[in-house]
Amino acid sequence: MSMKRDENIDDWIAKAIEENSPERNYYIEIYRTICTLYKKISIDAFNLHLKQMVGSGLISKNGSPERGKRVFYFLTGKAIRKQRLKIFHPSHPEIGTESDKRLKLYFLMLWFHQSMKAGYVVEGNEGDEEVVNTILSMVNAPKEDLIIDRKRKIHIGNKHFLITTFKPLSNIDITKKEIIGGPQKGRRRVEYGFFPRGVSPEDLLKPQPLFEDLHITSSDIDEAINLLKDEGLISPITVNSKITFVITEELLEELISDCWFLYCKVYGQIERALGIRGPTKEEKIWLERFFGHKRVNEIIRYTYNYRRSLSQEVKKHNARQEEKDNKVFNQWFSEYVGWIYKKYSDVIEKYRVPIEDLLAFIYPTSTHNLSVLGDEKT
Repeated sequence: MSMKRDENIDDWIAKAIEENSPERNYYIEIYRTICTLYKKISIDAFNLHLKQMVGSGLISKNGSPERGKRVFYFLTGKAIRKQRLKIFHPSHPEIGTESDKRLKLYFLMLWFHQSMKAGYVVEGNEGDEEVVNTILSMVNAPKEDLIIDRKRKIHIGNKHFLITTFKPLSNIDITKKEIIGGPQKGRRRVEYGFFPRGVSPEDLLKPQPLFEDLHITSSDIDEAINLLKDEGLISPITVNSKITFVITEELLEELISDCWFLYCKVYGQIERALGIRGPTKEEKIWLERFFGHKRVNEIIRYTYNYRRSLSQEVKKHNARQEEKDNKVFNQWFSEYVGWIYKKYSDVIEKYRVPIEDLLAFIYPTSTHNLSVLGDEKT
């Protein structure tokens, strides 16, 4: 009969070894530390987890067991990285589970990413010198300073886009989005994004409805920033004599960017639905998480007045179209999520990203059927 595995025990063993002085890191003392500080567990469970951690290269030991001699255990470099990247301490009843804490952290990183992208967008045609000159004039730089850093592809529906990121100029991030593949009439349209680099701790500490909903405190934010700095996942830069931080892990930033993109698409879908009918209870809860009660009431009043201005014929047409659009959107969302899992499998495992919880929060199952009539019929 196999013993059920408790992932928390691995965390507690690693934490006990990390906090104990080296001379106390022998078998029975590690076990006592876990039972005293975290939770009383059986010696069999402890033995099973310790052996598996040694076997997987997370823990190493000095010497081999001999009668009358102690064997001392220590964390390997691999374990130290994993332990730190868990971000929060092993769970205690009074502060919630580790998965809850990690979900909060990644929503903080989502907001971190979104705050970094609060900039300007300039649209034009591919090869249009006026568009490029407009971008360069914003950063007071010559054209030869516009150097490509990396490229990546994304797909939206049946359209495929190439995102080009340029090396920062004057602490400004510049990106270019263009459609690739498929028939094109005339010159390709391009979109240049112009974003000030970095986010300050003060920016993140501003009251946000989402943080209140998730009970993210200022101490959570301070701890997260310090640990992300220590692990090199964010790094400080100076912008106009102000210290800000940027995400330095490229693939993690791209994963966060794609999650934020999905959030924006879900919001757009709900926003279109509100132009046809009133919000469902679930949609209202979703909106209030991100925008707060006051702002959501403003959105509801505006969309209500808009719907009242429509003819009955237009309303019926929009309702039929909404049902078709929602089927297409749900299919697209499912395919995009599958693409995320495939592309970022390594980074999800490396940083223990709670991707299922994150995506479920971005697009809860209760809001998938957006065509269900809400409280209002007009």
